[in-house]
Amino acid sequence: MTLSPDIPRIRISIKPMGYRRRTRQGRFSAEAMEYHRWMESVKILVRQAAGVPVQLGGVVKLAFHFATHHRRKWGEPKTTRPDVDNLAKAVIDALADGNDSHVWRIEASKFWAEEDWIVILEGLEHQRDET
Repeated sequence: MTLSPDIPRIRISIKPMGYRRRTRQGRFSAEAMEYHRWMESVKILVRQAAGVPVQLGGVVKLAFHFATHHRRKWGEPKTTRPDVDNLAKAVIDALADGNDSHVWRIEASKFWAEEDWIVILEGLEHQRDET
């Protein structure tokens, strides 16, 4: 059952990144700055792929694909780091602008593939005006 049919699945070509702590002792670390840049890239790529402003719905389904040169692994589950929950959190944080309390269900998986990419299978809706 698809709960948010507004926007079809979207595939963005970017290396998946797991959630990173944003600050350490009140300062942004180099790792946190890299994570922030990655989040901004995800927002831009999703908006370009959708063609319209989007927001997250309550149900989010994600698939993460990690590049490997071993063809026999393509399509197989990736069982090494980063953890799938941290990957999902990173994408949701990027697309929810800090307010993801309305997300009540998350499905995520990670696979080996020919190239790095993220597929948002379900969960994007047309952005509503807050007027």
